[in-house]
Amino acid sequence: MKPLKLKMCGFGPYGDNKEIDFSKLGQSGLYLITGDTGAGKTTIFDAVCFALYGEASGENRKPVMLRSDFASSDMPTFVELDFIYKDKKYSVTRNPAYERNKKSGDGTTTEKQNASLVFYEDKNPIAGYDKVTNEIKDLFGLDKNQFSQIAMIAQGDFLKLLLDSNNDRIDIFRKIFNTSVYRNFQEELKRLSSGKRNAYDEIKISLLQYVQDIIYSEESQLGYKIDQVRRDVHKIDEAISYLNELIEEDKTEEIKLTEKMHGLQLEYDRISEKILKGEAANKRFDLLDEMTQKIKILEGEKTLREEELKKIESGKNALYHVYPAFDKFNAENQKFKDIVEEINNKNSFVHELQPKVNIYRSEYEYEVSLDECRQQLSTKIASIEKELDSYDVFERLTKEIKDTKILIEQKLEEEFNLKNKKEDYLNKIQRALQLADSYKDLPIKIEKNSRELENLARFIKDINKIDSEMKMYRRIENNHKTLQDKYLSQKGLVAKKIKVFEDLEDLFLKEQAGIIAQKLEDGMPCPVCGSEKHPSPASLKDEAPSEDELKEAKKSAYDAKEELYAISERGSIKKTEKNKKKESILSLIYDVADKKIEIDDATDFIIMQRSLAEKRKESITAEELLLKDDMEKIKKSNEEKQENETQVSKIDKMLEKAGNEIARLKEFLSSAEGKKETIEKQLGFPSKEEAVIEYDQNRNRYTQMKKNYEAAQKKYFDNKEKLDKYKAILATLNEQKISLSNEKEKYHKRYNEELKKRGFDSEESFKSFLVSEKVIKDLERNSKEYFDKLQEIHNNIKTIREEITNKARVDIIELRKLLAEIIEKRKESERIYRDLYNRLKGNKSIKEKLVNRYEEYKNSETEYAMVENLSRTANGDLKGKQRIKFEMYIQRAYFSKIIREANKRFSKMTDGRYELLRQDESDNLRSQIGLELDVMDNYTGRIRSVKSLSGGESFKASLAMALGLSDVIQSVSGGIQLDAMFIDEGFGALDSESLEQAIDVLNTLSSGNRLVGIISHVSELKERIDKKLIVKKSASGSYVEIVV
Repeated sequence: MKPLKLKMCGFGPYGDNKEIDFSKLGQSGLYLITGDTGAGKTTIFDAVCFALYGEASGENRKPVMLRSDFASSDMPTFVELDFIYKDKKYSVTRNPAYERNKKSGDGTTTEKQNASLVFYEDKNPIAGYDKVTNEIKDLFGLDKNQFSQIAMIAQGDFLKLLLDSNNDRIDIFRKIFNTSVYRNFQEELKRLSSGKRNAYDEIKISLLQYVQDIIYSEESQLGYKIDQVRRDVHKIDEAISYLNELIEEDKTEEIKLTEKMHGLQLEYDRISEKILKGEAANKRFDLLDEMTQKIKILEGEKTLREEELKKIESGKNALYHVYPAFDKFNAENQKFKDIVEEINNKNSFVHELQPKVNIYRSEYEYEVSLDECRQQLSTKIASIEKELDSYDVFERLTKEIKDTKILIEQKLEEEFNLKNKKEDYLNKIQRALQLADSYKDLPIKIEKNSRELENLARFIKDINKIDSEMKMYRRIENNHKTLQDKYLSQKGLVAKKIKVFEDLEDLFLKEQAGIIAQKLEDGMPCPVCGSEKHPSPASLKDEAPSEDELKEAKKSAYDAKEELYAISERGSIKKTEKNKKKESILSLIYDVADKKIEIDDATDFIIMQRSLAEKRKESITAEELLLKDDMEKIKKSNEEKQENETQVSKIDKMLEKAGNEIARLKEFLSSAEGKKETIEKQLGFPSKEEAVIEYDQNRNRYTQMKKNYEAAQKKYFDNKEKLDKYKAILATLNEQKISLSNEKEKYHKRYNEELKKRGFDSEESFKSFLVSEKVIKDLERNSKEYFDKLQEIHNNIKTIREEITNKARVDIIELRKLLAEIIEKRKESERIYRDLYNRLKGNKSIKEKLVNRYEEYKNSETEYAMVENLSRTANGDLKGKQRIKFEMYIQRAYFSKIIREANKRFSKMTDGRYELLRQDESDNLRSQIGLELDVMDNYTGRIRSVKSLSGGESFKASLAMALGLSDVIQSVSGGIQLDAMFIDEGFGALDSESLEQAIDVLNTLSSGNRLVGIISHVSELKERIDKKLIVKKSASGSYVEIVV
């Protein structure tokens, strides 16, 4: 890459548009960039780097800081660079984000960052800040860090590579040579190893837990053997073997116990059957006694029950035979009495009504004789009524003519007002159109704000999620710390309990000798040593424990160890959970912030990011409220505009309607005036009032005559009709009276016949036996139940006596005692069998799991050993070996190449005295080594630290390292062609001889087709280098002069 032309506008100290034509400096050689401090020498490098990569050449200068203070508010800020790469010409233009004046209206707006890349060949241009940066990276095959190390050695970077610590060089090389892939490989191996270790530990814990869960009876001799291998994972084979023996032992015991339980069940069934049969026989004896007692009671009631049967028969005759005839006779007798009473009432009405009907007929005949007079009055009334309508029409027309004239005046005034209103609405519509035009960009601004708020909401949501995860992580961390504390506490308790047990066991074993000694007799051999003489036998000690106390101490120690293992397992699980949560949080932070931080910094990161986000949200929200207010104004204005347009449309219709209405009213006025004149000539009375008086007098007389006629007519005919009706009813009632009298006599005779037939001598006798049907049925049911029960008991007594012939009562209490004893024995056997069954089932399950898990354990152990060895190798953690990580191993290779290339120039600049060396050894195996520098002093033959070099010597070494790094990057990147190089400051520390040597080295760089630019204040360089870019200050900003 070789620059051809650089344009800077509103950039750094350059206020207006400034252009540097690099083609004037020639195709190769050195050129000097000089000028006053702060004039903008380094800014030229910044502009080149910013145009290509969107970043300044130095790390301290950010894109947001590049806007010139000399630029006016309407001046743009951008950089344009024309360059050649591999004989092809390109032009890149880029601007940072900055505040500028709005193109229309007051205030400022933010110009977005943007970039474009033009190809001077058959290829379409590229636009977009990030797209252009990525295209430049693809074109050169270098990112910004690599480009800076190859072509642009920025101010302050000389000594960095020379004097940085081992860790700092690791970071530098990681960026330049992209060795993070090797670090990721190391971390992945470590993570994989950790996972394998956790899986291995988990399997080991589960194996020991399975062995711990093995159950055995107190009588089993295998219990002691199993206890010896419970806590040793390397004795799982023995544990499985003992478990197989234990299962076989329990199976044999299961068979024996089953046979015993079967015998008990047979004895239980035999006695149960005897009890059932005995209880049945005893019940029959008891039932016979009960039946005999009942039959005595029932026989005593028999005479009373037979009398009750006779009463039932008389009651049925009274109810079902006599009562129906009695009831029918009473009904017919009541009908006869009712009709006689009604005939008497009707005769009374007829005698009272006949005189009144005669008077009403005379009054009616008089009113009929007045018909002709009523007809004359009716004709006269109709004539006057017809003339009255004309008076009404005349008065109505007079009023309508007056009202119409007034209405015409009102309509004319209304038409005038409507025209004025229409004019007002049209003016309002015009103002609304002007307002809408001034806010035409408002929806775009609101949409932009809305998208930014959505992005910010997603960011805050991510931060809140990280915060929530962090709180959970702290809880897990606290739980893990609590478990660690519990483990340490329990570990101490276990040690104490084991010590107590061991002390008690020692005392117990010693006490055994004392017990044996108490039984020794002279002349009898000792069971321990065989001696027949016992000069000093062991004595008993009071502090010795009993065997039960020793067992209790052993169990207490065992339980404490069990709790310790349980706490350890929970702690391991909690630690794994904590690490997973930590990885999850750091991954979330990296996704959000695109950077890696330590977990301890996560809380500060959350607080800072949330604060920044909330402040930005407040700013956006405030702006959004203003935009919404403006939008509300527009909305309200549009609504008012629509309403005004609607009103104009309505007014047009109203104007049209008003015009039509005025024309119609004028036409109506002319017609009404003609009609009024015609009617006025036809009226008979001087006035309507006189006509009305005459009309009312005749009308009242006619109405009264008509009412009198109608009243007389109605009174006569209504009463005549009522009289005729009563006479007809009387005739019918007399006929019915004769018929009912005959029926009454017939049913009275039938009733008397039934009394005699059913054996009743009088009506009183009949009524004394008369009861309801329910009573009769209840009496019959009770009587039947009595006789049925009597017969049933006789039959039962006979049956029971036949059943118990040759039988005696059984002693049930004695049999139940025997059964209770068998039940207790069976319960005990069942309890033992249940314990045995559960133990056998549990041990079989444990065996299956133990065998399978043991195979997993052996496989897991092999896998873990292999991955752990790889992880330790890649991460430099092998015991007894130098700590060199895989990434550093790769970086050491690059570092060796850089030193080799640097020494070619460093040796020349120091006349062969110095040579740079890479440290290969460290004081201890725990230190990371591989990227540290020493220097060989060929004058003294000694190796010393590069930090011991003088200022001038350090600059030479730094320059050599920087140039060596540039050479290596180009060689490993492959095909990179950079025909320009920039070096910023650093020559002030050299004496004249060293300066000459440095210039000679730089001249070798500029040989061929390379152009090398140097920023410096050193006067010797100004004299030695002819081609110059001189940067000068002014009140309006800096500018550049080219001297060739």
